[in-house]
Amino acid sequence: MSKFSGIVFPFFGLKDCPVKVMYHPHYIEIINSVGQLLMLDDKTIPYPTYLGRLLILEAQTEHRVVFDITAYGMENLITSKVKWGVDSRPKIFDLSMKEKFPLKCGKIDKIKNNLVWMKGISYPFRLREDLIEGLNKFLFVELVNIDSTWYLYNFTYEYNKKETITL
Repeated sequence: MSKFSGIVFPFFGLKDCPVKVMYHPHYIEIINSVGQLLMLDDKTIPYPTYLGRLLILEAQTEHRVVFDITAYGMENLITSKVKWGVDSRPKIFDLSMKEKFPLKCGKIDKIKNNLVWMKGISYPFRLREDLIEGLNKFLFVELVNIDSTWYLYNFTYEYNKKETITL
């Protein structure tokens, strides 16, 4: 299993790891890289989801964690370069340790609606509509395999011979 195993999206990420994480009976705090004490979660807030509690925390206190990115899928997460964060449960993930993953580069086989097929992969990849407009069959697709699933990583005009990538 990889460092990404078990993440339930959305994922709220930070570019830098906190210096310290403090667990209390009903809340979690962190000390960030500049020494600020910030609220990560407060279970006393009567809202069942972390996102809901986070929105209420934002309205109630100025000392809550402000995340650098909200990733809605693995593709967002692996290209964001975040090092630490929490998923929607909120479970904490330290992504700072580098790991190698299989990388595959191939030609775009077919583009239809918001879907892109790559030669050698049996299923399509869904893209935002604004990304589809600039794609053509002359591009190569770089895919990374994380926990037995291929994810879009990059589009390029040059073939990449590398077989692994460090994330």
